[in-house]
Amino acid sequence: MKNATTTLVVLFFLIGYTINNAAFSQADNTTELELTQIDSKEYKFLHFKGFEAKIEMELSVEGLKELKMESGAGKVIIEPSNSGKIEVNAHVIISAKNQRKAEFIAKEHLQLSLGRHGNMAMLMSIFDFEKRKNVKEQVVNPEGFFTSPVRKVDLVVKVPSDLFLSVTDHSGDLFLQKLNNDAKVNDYSGYLELNEVNGDLSIYDSSGDLKLVNVNKGYIQNRVKIDDNSGLVTLHGVGGNIFLNDASGDIEVKNIHGSLEIDDTSGAIWISKVVGDFKVDDTSGEIVSNYIDGNVTIDDTSGDIYFDGVTKNIYISSNGSGQLSVKNLEGRISGDLKRLNRL
Repeated sequence: MKNATTTLVVLFFLIGYTINNAAFSQADNTTELELTQIDSKEYKFLHFKGFEAKIEMELSVEGLKELKMESGAGKVIIEPSNSGKIEVNAHVIISAKNQRKAEFIAKEHLQLSLGRHGNMAMLMSIFDFEKRKNVKEQVVNPEGFFTSPVRKVDLVVKVPSDLFLSVTDHSGDLFLQKLNNDAKVNDYSGYLELNEVNGDLSIYDSSGDLKLVNVNKGYIQNRVKIDDNSGLVTLHGVGGNIFLNDASGDIEVKNIHGSLEIDDTSGAIWISKVVGDFKVDDTSGEIVSNYIDGNVTIDDTSGDIYFDGVTKNIYISSNGSGQLSVKNLEGRISGDLKRLNRL
């Protein structure tokens, strides 16, 4: 079957917003989205097919202070822009029985928009199925009967460095890279990575692994606050005043320049080189550390603790069950030492 191409209207739910983009119709806040059938086997299953569309949007940042964005299923990459504009490349993918079904899904449920509201830019990229009335209009995922339908928007978003970023991602992998922006990130599902990002950062991660690499290198005055619900947390080459509240999952820390405070409920903690003070409140799981160039404070309920190389003092406010081993300590150790084993 030959590729079928059609044009449909996607309504943008930005009533009252001024759209500074030639691709938009400022009169009715709509744009045209061209769907094309995909030949790839990835989106074919029985009589279901894949349909895609690509669209570019841009918005001048003159007078703007913040970009607020919300995204649903799909991979999102946020990276720097030097053009003085927010630039968005969106790749929409919909699996459906036929062209008409794909058109219906896009028309009824796709919210894809970039607009301005006062001094805030707003980017929306989500399928909203709360209006769903007829389940038969929905689509079986070609990847299997018992998984979610393929309806996603992959985004590449380029932003100037002077905007505050407020990012909410509901599903799919999210990457922030090479940015110099303060940011608040709420990630509910999927892998989250920040690579070469400098700024004050507030991160909430509900599910999926979280990784920070080369963040705030040379910016030890910046703050990094992380609330992680589940999944592996990796901090490699991170600077600043760092606070990590971790409910579940292991923590891997390496090459930290700045103070580090961890409040951990469950999971192991592995540490390699912290240049700064380290404080940990740990309920369960072992703690293994080699080299802390600073003071250490420990409040521990259960799990073995191993420290190798601390240049200043260790204070143990509470020492529960498990082995406590310390070697190569240059300062003093004090507090609750009932299970101390000096090596």
